[in-house]
Amino acid sequence: MGGCPKDVPAHRVVGAGGKLSVPEFRDRLEKENIGIQDNGRIKDFKTLFWDPLNEL
Repeated sequence: MGGCPKDVPAHRVVGAGGKLSVPEFRDRLEKENIGIQDNGRIKDFKTLFWDPLNEL
């Protein structure tokens, strides 16, 4: 997925555990004020991302 198009949604580059799957998207997410730790994990992942089990 590292060579994926620029319009791929973020939910395709962040794993269910909150870790960035495609490092090339780090800058893009940070521009959207998404904090990313040095180890590639999204800061405050549980509060930032939609959990369908809680919404449905």
